[in-house]
Amino acid sequence: MDRADSTIEKGTHSVQPSLQNTSILRPDRPEERYLKGFRLFQVYSGFLITVLLITLDQTIVATALPQIVSHFNALNDVTWPVTAYFLTQGGLILFVGQVLKLFPKKTVYLSSTALFEIGSLICALANSMPLFIVGRAIAGCGAAGIQMSVATLTPEITPLEKRPVLYATFGGVLGLSAVLGPLLGGTFTDKVSWRWCFWINLPCGAVGAAVVFFLLKIHPQDETQSKHKWMHLDWAGAVLMLGSFASFLLPLQWGGNVKAWNNPTVIALFAVSAALLLIFLVWERRLSFKAMVPLRLLARRTQVGGAVAGFLGYLAMLLVTYYLPLWYQARGQTAIQSGLSILPYLISLVVAAGVAGAIVTKFGNYWWFLFLCPITTAVAGGLLFTLRAETPTAHLIGFQILYGIGIGATFQNVLLAVQVDFADDEDMIPQATAFVSFTQILGGIVGIAVAGSIFANRFRHYLDIFASDLPPDARAAVLQTVTVIKLLPLELKNQVVEAYARGLGPIFLLSVVAAILSSLSTLLIANVNIHTRAKAISESRATS
Repeated sequence: MDRADSTIEKGTHSVQPSLQNTSILRPDRPEERYLKGFRLFQVYSGFLITVLLITLDQTIVATALPQIVSHFNALNDVTWPVTAYFLTQGGLILFVGQVLKLFPKKTVYLSSTALFEIGSLICALANSMPLFIVGRAIAGCGAAGIQMSVATLTPEITPLEKRPVLYATFGGVLGLSAVLGPLLGGTFTDKVSWRWCFWINLPCGAVGAAVVFFLLKIHPQDETQSKHKWMHLDWAGAVLMLGSFASFLLPLQWGGNVKAWNNPTVIALFAVSAALLLIFLVWERRLSFKAMVPLRLLARRTQVGGAVAGFLGYLAMLLVTYYLPLWYQARGQTAIQSGLSILPYLISLVVAAGVAGAIVTKFGNYWWFLFLCPITTAVAGGLLFTLRAETPTAHLIGFQILYGIGIGATFQNVLLAVQVDFADDEDMIPQATAFVSFTQILGGIVGIAVAGSIFANRFRHYLDIFASDLPPDARAAVLQTVTVIKLLPLELKNQVVEAYARGLGPIFLLSVVAAILSSLSTLLIANVNIHTRAKAISESRATS
């Protein structure tokens, strides 16, 4: 019986024909819908271009942000461009997961790319800070759609056993953006204009979208059917989640920086976030399988384990990505130089992701990477905790390589594990993937916020211990910017660098805890061989 013409019973609910995804050709033989050879390479290259843009958009803006706020005389709004982007990207990613379940994935991908391009154009042309922030928010909406579209289109165009290598490229793209971001941001800001940080998105995004538009074929979509599908979206759930996420993100951005953690506004926002989350869960339970996040997802241990591992793994990855360059800058390097100095970490991350993907593709086992590699990360984090002002560069390079191997071999295998778990229920893959992607973003935001607060407190503490002779005006300047350190006399400079090393220590220790817990959460993930799973599903479809 043809899948598109029947009602399919899945677990405790049925999926009606009107809700079936028809974005990719579904011929009589399912394997014929998969792209092969050079065409797959071309389509996936288009995907990676746009994924690179949305990951690069975070690192490149971080470098250019001081110039941007200075241009608009809006130093007090320095956190808003970052917050606006993360707010819409993280707050809407679960909603996008449901959209991808109901609507053609290619259409969602192209629409999201267009939205990201519009946001970038607004930022490039902005003549005021409010307009710039609006552009960042729109770009964040597009980023959520691109991220989820690529993650859920991949299962549609490649067989299960071939996906590990493709997913490994995500880790490579993330590492590449961490290097290119500071380099491009610094170059554009110093040599041309910060606006080029956004102009560059337009031609690159257009190329990626054009490749996918022309090479990825889709079924003609019934327009009447599409109009009815809008009624099946969980709009109330989307509003509740966006409100809860915003109420959680804002105090994390403000706490310990703009406002004290015990500030009534910060406490009130956390309370509002918790209340909205509770209402959201009650609402999702009421909607059952029509919900934006069907709670039956959480009944599958692999989904829960993948979400926890995704949260902790992304947290551990961003801690070093953001704070290791700060260590190099404290030793006198520029932002661009510090980006180059963490190349050992990023190269090892990319290589480990590729090697792990190839091994999983060959042998089909991914669970051991998820269990063992975070332990490698924990060991490397413990070694980074021992950093001192006199730590040899060779030691630091070794620590970076070890850390990169641990992160690179696990990062995308979390998403792979969840998709393997739902390989016999492909209509749930968008929402299952969206949930794990949401927890990854949440882990990154929480990790950076907590680390920022820890560093600010510990750095002040160690300044009083190791640089007690620092003049008050110099101390105030050091607390505001790392670039002042290289202007200090050699003796005072060494004292401040030592305080930096001690202040960063607890952050690296936090990565140790996160990595160990990530490894333990893997015990919830089913140890399944991809080849065995793919063969069983193929045989089941052949007999049905």
